[in-house]
Amino acid sequence: MDLHHALKTLHASDEYKGRPQQCFLAHAFVMHLGDAQEWQLGYFCEEEDRMLSFAIGETIDMLPPAEVLKSDVGIKELDPKLVKVSPADALATAEKTRKQHYPASLPMRTFYIIQHLENATVYNITFITRDFATVNIRVDATSGTVIKHSSAQLIAFDKQRQGAESQDGAKAKTDDVDDDAGDASEDEVADEPE
Repeated sequence: MDLHHALKTLHASDEYKGRPQQCFLAHAFVMHLGDAQEWQLGYFCEEEDRMLSFAIGETIDMLPPAEVLKSDVGIKELDPKLVKVSPADALATAEKTRKQHYPASLPMRTFYIIQHLENATVYNITFITRDFATVNIRVDATSGTVIKHSSAQLIAFDKQRQGAESQDGAKAKTDDVDDDAGDASEDEVADEPE
């Protein structure tokens, strides 16, 4: 399935016809589950500041509206006409980039979001790897070129604290995949009362 097929399927459904009219297409989220794909199309409702998503599979389900993470850049409308690269081609480009720049990071899961970011319509592709990291690769959805790539650890174990906190297990530091969100630091974590 591609974005155009997913939209055609959704637009023919009763669930879509019952949506609030002031919402606009903001993203397509696709999770790869083996050979299967799970599609969700997200519509941003500005008046309510909520995201309304539709899960598209054998049936179409309207999911409950969800809060939106705040950002300085805001949520941009996704123009399907700008998505000219197929998902298969975007994933092949991302995989080639992953192998070239992050060959030791072997993927366990793959998902992507088609969205408008940083003045481009992109496939924002994320590989969750076996070494508890993410490899994020943005592929331009119109031209198929790689715009940006990065890697971040999901879990980093602090060996100095590990012995002192063995009763509670090792503390983990998480990093957001989103480059605009910034990294969490230990200074941002409040000390628990003793």
